[in-house]
Amino acid sequence: MKLKKLLSVVAIMLVLIVTLTGCEFFEKDESESKEETKTSQSSKDYEKPIKNFFEGMEKGSAKTYLKAFPEFAKMDTVIKEETLEEMLEEFEEEYGKNIKITYEIEDKEEVEEEDLETMEKYFSKQLKADVKVTKGYKLDVEAKIKGDDDEEVDSQEMYVYEIDGEWYYIPVTIEKAESYL
Repeated sequence: MKLKKLLSVVAIMLVLIVTLTGCEFFEKDESESKEETKTSQSSKDYEKPIKNFFEGMEKGSAKTYLKAFPEFAKMDTVIKEETLEEMLEEFEEEYGKNIKITYEIEDKEEVEEEDLETMEKYFSKQLKADVKVTKGYKLDVEAKIKGDDDEEVDSQEMYVYEIDGEWYYIPVTIEKAESYL
């Protein structure tokens, strides 16, 4: 249960950051050729933010971890290298040295069109981001953290969205996003 608690703390911290920061969005190029390139990406691209999320935690690397999130969320203003290093230290205290975090996506459910629109409105209202959300998945992810002394397995739901052609992890449920609108 310690893993679930730590992941929950991280998720809550991220929700607070996303909710409380007033963010500006950079203008995006909406040209036809750029859109064609974006839509031709691999169907497994939705897994990249999950990989970056867990890999960043395992390595204690903010650079890797932050790749899981859209720039307009400005997570880099709060998540620093020290933040992930401290998290890794906590993992080592609980599970021992040589931390390995593995995960498996056990189930994938496509987010409905109306919910994609809800997320666009959420990003616009909460983050001042004028973005296009074209696809999303609710993923059931089983994560395992293992150190020299102990290990733990936990399951959690994670939402990933294709935003302006790139996939990101958004630690906000659709229901939570609706509550801010």
